[in-house]
Amino acid sequence: MKPLFSWNASALMGLFFLCGAGCAEMDVTDVERDADDDATEVSESSLAGPFRMPAEWEPHESLWMSWPMYDGTMARPREPVYLEMVEALAPYVNVDIAVASEEEVEYVEDVLDLNSVPRSHVRLHVLPSLMDIWLRDTGPIFLKNPAGQLAVTDFAFNSWGYQGHSSEDPWDTDQLDRDIGTLLGLPIRSSNMVSEGGAIDVNGKGTMLLADAVAFHRNPGMSRAQIEHEYKKKMGIKKIVWVPEGVPEDDLSYWRNRGLPSDVYTALPVGGHVDEFVRFVAEDKVLLTEVTAAEAAVDSIAAEGRLRLEAARAAIDSATTAEGKDIEIIRVPAPELIFDTMGPGDSTYDYITTLTFEDNHTIPTDSPITVVLATSYMNYVVTNNVVLVPAYYKPGRNPIIAAKDAEMQLILSQAFPGRTIIPINPEALHTGGGGMHCITQQQPVVGNP
Repeated sequence: MKPLFSWNASALMGLFFLCGAGCAEMDVTDVERDADDDATEVSESSLAGPFRMPAEWEPHESLWMSWPMYDGTMARPREPVYLEMVEALAPYVNVDIAVASEEEVEYVEDVLDLNSVPRSHVRLHVLPSLMDIWLRDTGPIFLKNPAGQLAVTDFAFNSWGYQGHSSEDPWDTDQLDRDIGTLLGLPIRSSNMVSEGGAIDVNGKGTMLLADAVAFHRNPGMSRAQIEHEYKKKMGIKKIVWVPEGVPEDDLSYWRNRGLPSDVYTALPVGGHVDEFVRFVAEDKVLLTEVTAAEAAVDSIAAEGRLRLEAARAAIDSATTAEGKDIEIIRVPAPELIFDTMGPGDSTYDYITTLTFEDNHTIPTDSPITVVLATSYMNYVVTNNVVLVPAYYKPGRNPIIAAKDAEMQLILSQAFPGRTIIPINPEALHTGGGGMHCITQQQPVVGNP
């Protein structure tokens, strides 16, 4: 077998900095993007609308993923997490895996076979527009209409608003969702508004959770009314429940002095996606992370997290669903913070050192840095009859971690009764800013079972 990819810092910069935050300055009301030459927009005239985004606990045809192209740090390879996930999903749902070339098809098949991971449920697809593992954000968002027909929403993507560079031959990270929609022969509903799948969460009945900090950071030229209009038009959303912002360990790496000590960095997270801290588990019920007063009293990062999460609680408490129902809030534990050291040769470090920090901070040449990982129990994956949940305990770690792991597994077993709960440690994904939910995107079943 050959290595799947050989990545370097300049390649990573090309991936992250194709567009930059400035490309989001636009008025998108009733404006659709032109279809790419390779992504045919299928007519919806013969389909029975209106479309909606199903809740994640509704039946799935498959989960979409892409095989890892590089590792955030040399010490934490990502493939073992993928192998655990693909094996855990085998009895429950198909897994559609995107790869960039025919060569990678053979590689992935060999890796699965060598590790005795069943692949009868795995389907591999060559998609040259594939550029990274974060399918939740770069892949399609699937919609469904009352007749059980599917469509794809194609929002703009600007690399999470990270600043900086582009390669000499920029990659179109905004193409993958259209390519998958075309592959499946689905209508493609395009929008110039910047949005990512991890930034939103829906109850399947028209109500969406969305963070102000993300929506306006990605679309600084838009008003709240314009943003709501676009989600309603493209996704069938009836009401948005706005929460202020995410937790500090999910802040963009070039932000400074927003809750982190001056010598601690974040590991390329996305600036406050809701799938890191609050998600629907029923039409009128959400899980919301809680940092306790005791935790906040002994840690500055936890203290900032508590302030933000309590602001989110207040916003949800004062809101209702589109149907006028009060929203029940179930609090879940915040994982213990996990820190790591990164240095030259680690992809995440090599990229962070290229950033322009908002306070003009600089990192000394070749100096290792301390990062806090975006650990989150809320970045779980729910699909047919199974839930993959983050778990962080390892022998030698604080027993509090094991207790919190167990508490979250119990909460999810109660939220999704009858589904198997499978714990998986996703830390290798956190070194690049995301988790298990971030690398998956669900494709609903066709029809109305």
